Amino acid sequence: MPTHQLLRQVKAKSLSVKIPKTEPTTARLHCVLANGEFLTIEVPRYVLERFMAQSKRVIEQAPLLVRRRPSG
Repeated sequence: MPTHQLLRQVKAKSLSVKIPKTEPTTARLHCVLANGEFLTIEVPRYVLERFMAQSKRVIEQAPLLVRRRPSG
């Protein structure tokens, strides 16, 4: 399998996902980037489902975040 090369790394402030009724096998990810630009990524639905399963596993295995109480 070929290795993937990172072309450019960007940070996103928010993400929303839509699966159109007319194309239920395609998922559209709408991102608002940290620099204020908008980005839409279209992926097959099974790719999104795989990503969600991997994300859930990673979140469950990660250490819990400790929230600090506000002082004062």
